[in-house]
Amino acid sequence: MNCHRLADFRRDCFSYNLGLSLTSENKILVRTPVLDARQNIIGYKLAWQNCFDDSGASHGNDPVQLIECIAPCVNHSTSGLLFIEGNAASLVTPAVQMLSPAHTVIMLDREELLELADLPLLPQLRKSGFGFGIRNADLAFLKANRALLRFVGYVEVQADQPDLGLTALFGRNTAPPLVIVVNHLDSWPQVIKNGDMGMYGFFSKLCVSSRLDGVSKPLSAQAGLILQLMQMVQENADVRQLEAALKRDAALSFKLFKYISSAGFGMRVEIQSLRHAVTMMGYMPLFRWLSTMLAISSPTGFSSALLQAAMVRGRFGELLGHGSLTKNEAENMFFVGMFSLLDQLLGIPMHEVLAQISLPQPVQEALNSHHAVFTPFLALITACEQDEADATVLADNLNLTPSQVNQAHMAAIAWAQDHQQ
Repeated sequence: MNCHRLADFRRDCFSYNLGLSLTSENKILVRTPVLDARQNIIGYKLAWQNCFDDSGASHGNDPVQLIECIAPCVNHSTSGLLFIEGNAASLVTPAVQMLSPAHTVIMLDREELLELADLPLLPQLRKSGFGFGIRNADLAFLKANRALLRFVGYVEVQADQPDLGLTALFGRNTAPPLVIVVNHLDSWPQVIKNGDMGMYGFFSKLCVSSRLDGVSKPLSAQAGLILQLMQMVQENADVRQLEAALKRDAALSFKLFKYISSAGFGMRVEIQSLRHAVTMMGYMPLFRWLSTMLAISSPTGFSSALLQAAMVRGRFGELLGHGSLTKNEAENMFFVGMFSLLDQLLGIPMHEVLAQISLPQPVQEALNSHHAVFTPFLALITACEQDEADATVLADNLNLTPSQVNQAHMAAIAWAQDHQQ
């Protein structure tokens, strides 16, 4: 496949030619955020969701099919990493050449790595820019196989390993240093504890591990203003009224100027005033931008990881809605996904958030876990964050194929990484 045809193939994937056939047509991807020591998402581990046949047998990960599914949908301009479980066969599949080496970390089981150590394949892939990691490692294995460490930059260890502190110290003192990534982190205290030791983590329960302590926090003054602005946009208020409200917060106004003048927004004219900015931006894009600003306005400890998770949910829902929902409904799916984590982002219960802003009734119902046109989509979105879930069934109920879901999911990840403030 020449360069032009390859570029066309990738572009078609991201423009949502939902008829594109992927290798695994009955499997759905699950993403697990990878958090660094500062609790920022640096990338995602991608794997097949566990599925079971009629006998109860689990169909586990197939690295070759996984790479063949992911590779056509990789956005080479994204800044995040993709952690993918691999094996020897997956390293020679042609689909590997479609991955972005600088943004790919292939995790190999330690026994697999031992078998590959004397072959030229690993050095060749390392030279081309691919990252590698060891799965199922422990301190004793690392000390006994120091020669292997020249191939890897990441080491996956289990959360219940008794010598995590010593493993972290070993990784820091290795030349070059190793990044120790703890698997199956289940709570924010675990994330903080391991971050204090300089370790990263696969945080499989990022979106369901509550950061709330049971006590409602008052909204900041900026959050109150943003809610007021969002309400005004919903009511199609005059642009002069929006301008007057924005002028009450110089910091928010500056962020709006910065955003609309950014290369990502694509504005090619010089913005003369707040009124000009709002007019050029349009009400729906303004509402979307305000929803992001609301999510980061919490005075109780903003989490960029949760914001990115909310943005993935929003974009994922919007893309899933294309083809089966109206344009307006698909746009509202963005807000259903985005706002589904707003209680955690703001530190207040969902019903208190919703009491302060008027949203379309189906959006309100979906966020309150009541039946609505958006509820099945939100259920599918959240299922794609869990290893043990029924995403395939949920997709089938919406007449969506696993291929369609996987393509939308990958594009949502790339979009959130590229658009987070």
